[in-house]
Amino acid sequence: MKIQIGKRILPVILGLLLALTSLAAFAGCGEEKDAYTVVYHLNYTGAERTERETSVPAGAKAVAWQPVRDGYALNGWYTDASCDNEYDFDSAVRSDLDLYAGWRVQDTYTVTFDYNYGSGNTEEIYVKDGETIDTKLVPEISRLGRTFNGWYTEAACTNEWNMETDTVESNMTLYAGYTVDGSVPRDDNGDIVYENVVVNAWFAVDFGTFSVFQQLANEFNAEYEGKISVNVTKTLGSQGAFSLRYQQTPGKSENEDTYYSAEQVYDLAGIELGEDDWYEQAARDSYVEGELTSVPIVAGVPFFVYNKSLMEKYNGKDNPLPSNFTELSDLLKEAYEGEIGSNPDFIGAFAPYQSWSWREAPSYAAFVQNGADYYEYDGGYVNRWDDPAVFENAVTAMENTYDLFGSNGACHGGAASEDQGGAITKVRNGDALIGMVTYPENARDIASNSSTLGVLPLSGLFTDSTGEQAGQIPVHTIGFAFYRASDVSLTELAAAAVFTDYVSRNSYKFAESGWYPVRQSVVESDTFQNSTNSTVQTLLQVGKPENFRSLDGSRRGKAIVNVNAAGSILIPALNSDGTALRDYVSDLNGLIKGDLY
Repeated sequence: MKIQIGKRILPVILGLLLALTSLAAFAGCGEEKDAYTVVYHLNYTGAERTERETSVPAGAKAVAWQPVRDGYALNGWYTDASCDNEYDFDSAVRSDLDLYAGWRVQDTYTVTFDYNYGSGNTEEIYVKDGETIDTKLVPEISRLGRTFNGWYTEAACTNEWNMETDTVESNMTLYAGYTVDGSVPRDDNGDIVYENVVVNAWFAVDFGTFSVFQQLANEFNAEYEGKISVNVTKTLGSQGAFSLRYQQTPGKSENEDTYYSAEQVYDLAGIELGEDDWYEQAARDSYVEGELTSVPIVAGVPFFVYNKSLMEKYNGKDNPLPSNFTELSDLLKEAYEGEIGSNPDFIGAFAPYQSWSWREAPSYAAFVQNGADYYEYDGGYVNRWDDPAVFENAVTAMENTYDLFGSNGACHGGAASEDQGGAITKVRNGDALIGMVTYPENARDIASNSSTLGVLPLSGLFTDSTGEQAGQIPVHTIGFAFYRASDVSLTELAAAAVFTDYVSRNSYKFAESGWYPVRQSVVESDTFQNSTNSTVQTLLQVGKPENFRSLDGSRRGKAIVNVNAAGSILIPALNSDGTALRDYVSDLNGLIKGDLY
């Protein structure tokens, strides 16, 4: 008899054999613990405390503690007291650790230049003990509407630092000082005076919300009559006259040099930027190289729509909805086995592919939920996939995505170049249990079919991990950016910021079109939370806004997510036979690193 082993079964058998071998080898080494002890040894005679002890969850990273020692600077942490082997704090903790501080004589000091406005823009240089600061190392800065006066030893700018004679004798911070330059009219209190100022705003994206903008502009113009008048249009016309642009943030970031930073323009207008104005994770794509360059207004939040009768049939009437990959995949398999006999067109899960705008969900959700983010900004853009543990997480993410949507995946799903309506139609007709929805306007369609369709948040569904990233849902924002228009005065630019802030504070109005506001005060308001509008009620089911996550802003972010990850890797992988998913992950890693570096 000739026995055939399926292409998905053989790897499973081999995996089980390897797992049993590993368990046998591990049996004599003690059981893995939930957390490990990390001891930091200060490693010098005379220390007031010789060590510090902390507990780190298994698989997490230890913190690079920064102790202070008079006359010395910390070189790093080492796994031996002689400081020969430096410890890598990017590695996961899998055992108890003893770390030893390495020191060097403090012959240089850190001088921090604080721009003294915005959200804390700073630069650092190193100066030898007792020497003056080399003026070639001093940052050149500018601030809209103000003249730079010099560097001072306190934020109040009382004592100016003399670059020619003052010497550095300790770590220190110098603060920039400014005076108003007269480029905009101000009253006696220093506030800008607006008198018949016109703001031209280009509405680069519609998605069913242009009428909302027209309404907001009309309300704003009535409130600021005689002061500021805003024209909103979908026709750009002369670029030199349009300072304000409403755009998808990842696309806008490709041409970052043609815009002012949002921090600069808000500072010019005297509008305070609070650290908690927006949900931090959701607004990550509005920050490029650590600086807020766009003002986020709304986010497009993906989710699964499900067939209520099928969900009740296979998940039970009163049972919780699936909340991790195993629960979801088991449910999809059961539904397929139960339906395929009577419905040959049935699939478990369906994901439609549209234009680049909506590929974040299928190309990003699994990776972020499995702790394998494409890249992150950490003083520079970095990819962590060279870490074997992170790479294995990325492989798991690809395998889970394949099982959900691959042409031969274990969950009998599918992915195709159909519009969002295709997913909703398949689910409504009972040809799929769940379908991915990433186009915000479709929230209204689902709301109008609430008796047939339900909402399943993406949180945690691509992973069995319980870590911090597991519950996060990929989004991208749409917001305002301030174009460096040639024919726009600083007064008009400041007026554009006033309108932007007005729209942000009234962004609830976009929710009825399916867009999720990202300003915390709007989301937490009674108007949003207790809305009787059916579309808003649908939005309240797509997930917790503190779990929304966008990719760190980058000029290459759009290309990485939508061209490299989705177009070049994920779509071919889903249509493959599933035997080379690790190779696809390796190829994706190379493409990401090529774009970043």
